[in-house]
Amino acid sequence: MIVLRPKLIKIGRNASDAVNWTSIRSVRYKEVSPWVHIDIPSGVMIHQHIKSPHVTGEIRCKDYDQLYTALFETLIDGDNHTAIDTSNSYTKWQVDYLRIVVVAENKTEVTFRVDGFKVASVYPANIELGVETEWIVEFNADCIIKEE
Repeated sequence: MIVLRPKLIKIGRNASDAVNWTSIRSVRYKEVSPWVHIDIPSGVMIHQHIKSPHVTGEIRCKDYDQLYTALFETLIDGDNHTAIDTSNSYTKWQVDYLRIVVVAENKTEVTFRVDGFKVASVYPANIELGVETEWIVEFNADCIIKEE
């Protein structure tokens, strides 16, 4: 399977109560190694498993209104939180339901389930005269798995 482009991200409390976040330019992620290498002077390197395994990544999009709707207005859990809550303080909550839908070369859609999605930061790549601004959402997750 050759993946051509992201189609959309579904975000919400569950499959029936999710919104479609379109205008996604790119999605990238990678697993973080839980191993920390400890150098011992004049000795063998020690591999210590001390970090929890997880995924870090980023979503890039152009449409700030859709980004705002998805992350600041969409309810993402049973306690009626949004991914980024600005009502009391700038609090970020873990999203119960998030799926990344991509289009493959044969025009089929492939869905990736993202468990434990939580926004780390949101910021513009660059704001400059005459160029569309690209917004970056950095995130952490427990795992990303292709759905069958």
